[in-house]
Amino acid sequence: MAKLDFVAITPFFNASPFLPQTITSLQSLVGEPKYIHILIDDNSSDSWESLVNKLDLSSIIILRNTSTSNLRPARARNMALDFLEKESISANYIWFLDADDFCSPDRWLAHLQTIGSAKGAVPSIIGTYTSSVRYQSSASIPDSLYRTLHFPC
Repeated sequence: MAKLDFVAITPFFNASPFLPQTITSLQSLVGEPKYIHILIDDNSSDSWESLVNKLDLSSIIILRNTSTSNLRPARARNMALDFLEKESISANYIWFLDADDFCSPDRWLAHLQTIGSAKGAVPSIIGTYTSSVRYQSSASIPDSLYRTLHFPC
């Protein structure tokens, strides 16, 4: 598999009202990035499967938490990162999304523009959280060099 532009990782729990729109917002990104979207079901009990199965699943990988306790978002993301390593899937960026994050069609290009204007090491993690993006270099850097960039998703 050729190196992907990004891997989107979305943990979710009972997110059927939001999940389809999150998925389709990534599928509508301008620039036609090469990506996969990993969804991590954290023991949901809602009807998310019937909604998601109606969508184009060609770029979707669904992982399920099979334990009896919830992983919560951080451990679910780690589960996805472990999966990427095990399957030898590589990408230029990892993009963390919550199940209720809806991205505008130009979001990918905006991320690239913002990353390109950053000074120093090239960031490898993109996270979209409540109208802000926080990224960190893949190298170890002090907390003082973390940057938070604000723009709407």
